[in-house]
Amino acid sequence: MFNEKDYEKITKVINLEDANKFGFRIMWPLFLGLLVPYLIIYWNDIIYNFTEGWSFSRYMIDTLIIIIASFIGIILHELIHAITWMIAAKKGLKTIKFGIIWKTISPYCHCTEPMKIKHYRLGAIMPAIILGVFPLVTSYITRCFLYFFFGFLFILGAIGDFLVIQILYNEKRNDYALDHPTEAGCYVYRKIST
Repeated sequence: MFNEKDYEKITKVINLEDANKFGFRIMWPLFLGLLVPYLIIYWNDIIYNFTEGWSFSRYMIDTLIIIIASFIGIILHELIHAITWMIAAKKGLKTIKFGIIWKTISPYCHCTEPMKIKHYRLGAIMPAIILGVFPLVTSYITRCFLYFFFGFLFILGAIGDFLVIQILYNEKRNDYALDHPTEAGCYVYRKIST
């Protein structure tokens, strides 16, 4: 049972502008690291698609699919945070808030109730797994580059989540975390030894 007086409160936040710069710096190495194996495995399919299988109408349809899927994916990213944290929160959906930080055009999902760090980490990583890793794996199975692109895009979109997980790396899993109300990050509640 969480009782705030039994814990030391520490602020752990990341700067969103720094997170965006970090994301931009690792975008190309990440893309190449994921793309090169895909190119090696499916080189013949890619050549066929760009020579004989290419058409302007297919290009336009694929572009429209990417735009729509990206918009839906942004919403799903925040909903996945919400669902995961809602399950861990005692008050459930009542503790979940959504919004956008307009300065960096960053949508967010915010939980107003402290939860164990293990649950907080799980909620932070789930969008990257569901929207990033699963489509990437699917792209290798189905040979569909759109899945690859979507998976890459949403792994990149989870950079801020990865940074939040990183700042919690040395924290004990059964201590508590509470979303920071105005910054990307959280308050950590470390159990006071008696």
